[in-house]
Amino acid sequence: MKLSEKNQELLDRLYPEGYEIKKVELKNGKVIDEADNYHILFVKRIPTP
Repeated sequence: MKLSEKNQELLDRLYPEGYEIKKVELKNGKVIDEADNYHILFVKRIPTP
């Protein structure tokens, strides 16, 4: 899933240990693969060993 640079930087700050994007949604409710400039609904933390 491709992210905008702004979203990528934000997620890198919020989840420095890593993350997996589960789902994104357009304002009209459609779920899409492209996460650029859309609301990220679910982010799964990936814990480091």
